[in-house]
Amino acid sequence: MFNSIRKKAMTVLFKVNYEAYLKFLYKWYTGYTLNLDNPVRFTEKLQWLKYNWRDPLLTVCADKWLVREYVKDKGHGSILNDLYGVYNHVEEIDFERLPDQFVLKCNHGSGYNIICKNKNELDVKKTRKQLTRWLKETCGLWMGEWNYSKIQPKILCEKFLQNEDGTSIHDYKIFCFGGKAYYIQVDVERFGDHRRNIYDINWNLMEFRLRYPPVPFEIKKPVNLEEMISIAEKLAEPFCEVRVDFYCVGERIIFGELTFFHASGYQKFIPEDWDFEWGSLIDLSTIKEECLRDKNRKPFG
Repeated sequence: MFNSIRKKAMTVLFKVNYEAYLKFLYKWYTGYTLNLDNPVRFTEKLQWLKYNWRDPLLTVCADKWLVREYVKDKGHGSILNDLYGVYNHVEEIDFERLPDQFVLKCNHGSGYNIICKNKNELDVKKTRKQLTRWLKETCGLWMGEWNYSKIQPKILCEKFLQNEDGTSIHDYKIFCFGGKAYYIQVDVERFGDHRRNIYDINWNLMEFRLRYPPVPFEIKKPVNLEEMISIAEKLAEPFCEVRVDFYCVGERIIFGELTFFHASGYQKFIPEDWDFEWGSLIDLSTIKEECLRDKNRKPFG
C-alpha cells in the first residue's frame, strides 16, 4: 500500500513540477542539493541536460533499434552485433527458430535484458510475461530521462557474446566530452560479482571509483583500444557529452549503445572531487543557446 501511495505521489510531482522532481531525486540518491542555475558537478550538469536538452537525436541514439542506423550512417556498420529478429509484440517471437544462445532486449530503456545461454533451460512462458511487462513501461519516467519516453517500444534479439574460451566479455564504456574521449570505464562480470575500473585514454588506472569495487586482477589494455577510441569520438561528434559502449570478442569491436545520462546522473564519485573534475569537462555554453531556442519544455508525452 505504501509503495502504491508513494508511486502516485511521485507521479503527481513529476507531472506538476519537473524541476522539483529532479531536485528531489538528486537529493534522494546523492545527498547533494541540485543547483540548476549554476551546475558545476558532473552529476549536476547531467540533471541540467535532462531538464533543458531536447535534441531529437538523443531519442534516436537512445533507441537500441534506431541507433543501428546512426552507427551505419557514421560508417561503422561492421561493428554492429548480429541481429536475429525485431518484434513489436511478444507473440511475434518464434523461439523454435532462435539459436541455442541469444539475448532478448527492449529498445526503449536500460536493464531490459534476458540472456539465454541454453534455450533448453529457458522458461518461455516467464520470458514472454516479462517482455510484455517491459513493453508497457515508460522507461525514463522515474529517473526523468525524457529521451527514452519517446521511443516506440520493440524487442530485439541479438547474438549472445562471450570470449572464445566461454568466459564473460568485458564492457568498455568510453566517456566523451565535446566529441573527445577522456575516460574508459571497464565493467567485469556485470551479471555476477560486478567490478569496475576507470582508466584514462592511455590506459592508466585512475584512483577513483564509480559505485562498484575495483577489479581484483590486472585488465590488459585491449589491442584495439585506439580504434575503439577513434570510433567513439566519431559517434560522439554531435554531442557535448555521451558515453559510447563497446564489447570486444577477440580483436573484434562490437557496438553496445550510446548513453547520455550515465546512471541517470545519480552515481556518486569516490572521492567526491572527481564529480567536479568531470563536471569541468562538460561545456554547457555550446548548447545553451540551442536549448533556449527550444520553446517546448514539456519533457514527456
